[in-house]
Amino acid sequence: MRRTSSLLLAPGIVVAIVLLVPAFASHDSHAAAPMPILVELFTSEGCSDCPPADTVLGQLIRTQPIGGAEIVGLGEHVDYWDRLGWKDRFSSAALTGRQQLYQARFRTESIYTPQMVVDGRAELVGSDTTAARRAIERALTSPHGVVRIDMDSDGARRFVPDVGRPFPAFAGSQDQRAPARLADQPPPRLRRSAEASAKAEAPEARRRQGRREAAGDAKSVALQVAKSVALQVTVSDIPRLGRGDRADIVVAVTEDHLRSDVKRGENHGRTLAHAAVVRYLAVIGQASSDGVSSARADIPLAADWQRDQVKVVAFVQELRGRTILASASVPLRNTRP
Repeated sequence: MRRTSSLLLAPGIVVAIVLLVPAFASHDSHAAAPMPILVELFTSEGCSDCPPADTVLGQLIRTQPIGGAEIVGLGEHVDYWDRLGWKDRFSSAALTGRQQLYQARFRTESIYTPQMVVDGRAELVGSDTTAARRAIERALTSPHGVVRIDMDSDGARRFVPDVGRPFPAFAGSQDQRAPARLADQPPPRLRRSAEASAKAEAPEARRRQGRREAAGDAKSVALQVAKSVALQVTVSDIPRLGRGDRADIVVAVTEDHLRSDVKRGENHGRTLAHAAVVRYLAVIGQASSDGVSSARADIPLAADWQRDQVKVVAFVQELRGRTILASASVPLRNTRP
């Protein structure tokens, strides 16, 4: 009887094992492949409210606190603060233009800093950690496609930057299609400080201009010789686009652990730390919700970028709706020699 009981129990045990194994496999698969969620922070070294938001972005990237999500960060330094006392060396008119596209999408009263945009689906004050986490969790519930980035390093090649523009690579950015300029009126908080800053700047204006031109010439020479990375971005399983919309495949290069000693403006005397600073941004192709799409590009790498702190980010974004449909990020150090 004891032997018979053993034989009768064995099928039950087998059934239990069969039922449990898929559950564990599903859990392991989910843990091994979190969904990338793109988190953009519009910021500036000239804005005294921005350092806490820069810290929030860095912590989100470093700690990855949302289960099931891989937070992919873009620190986008806008240029409309540059006339208010301090020229942000990472600022770009193209990134201001990108923020203006989001202003139209979210119908905000004006562009402002610090502003965080999560997956092109929600916008919030960049220093609000709780709101950021909630927006990331909501984004996880939406369908996303898959992006794969394949890179291969190139030898040294020459490219000639556009002297006088902080980031020559932005010339090919999608956001150049929008007016990369200030809004007719700056945000209210900017208007309050503009007059005082302008008065403080006037005595030094001409001398600083000469120094900037000299520094710009030196920087352009340093960028003359750089390496490049040849990459292919492959996109699949993209959610269906909105009626009449299309989707761009966009590539960005970011650099971590950057610091600036701010000499003037609202952050005078502070050393600011930045995460995921956007160094390059460009559209390299279009994606379709039917089948697989791919695009290739040669991405220039400036000589002064810290290679061990550089990441390549690729994402798919609706042109009109501005929703991020898929994204991915890989460290440059993974590039094949």
